[in-house]
Amino acid sequence: MKRFVESIDPATLHTGREAPFRFRRFLPGETGTGPREDDDALVESVRRCGLLHPPLLLDEPGDGPPAVVCGHRRVAAARAAEIGPIAALTAKAPLEETIALWLEEARYGAPLSDLELLLLISRCRRLAGDAFPGMAERLAAIAG
Repeated sequence: MKRFVESIDPATLHTGREAPFRFRRFLPGETGTGPREDDDALVESVRRCGLLHPPLLLDEPGDGPPAVVCGHRRVAAARAAEIGPIAALTAKAPLEETIALWLEEARYGAPLSDLELLLLISRCRRLAGDAFPGMAERLAAIAG
């Protein structure tokens, strides 16, 4: 897998609910989600210090922006904090390898609600297609 660092405006990155790698129910700055202290703290941290851990993006063919693989909350916090361009790691990799990185991030990230776990499994199945059975061990580790 090749990875390179680039500077990108967080407002150009797609983190909406239908984003292919998103499984979190709510992200910082989204309306109608109610107060979330951890999100507010993340936005304030990004406003003060910038992003300390760059998101991982997938460089896909076409004219659109790269897909956010890991770091949806960080990208949304950067957008809510209204900071300028952020550093991001952009990967050029086969989809199966990208999914493996995505699942590794989910495994060691913040705990998932039951709904978020179901979203993760559903998105994984859709993205992985025929390779989905090979993902079962990783998904089991996330589910506990």
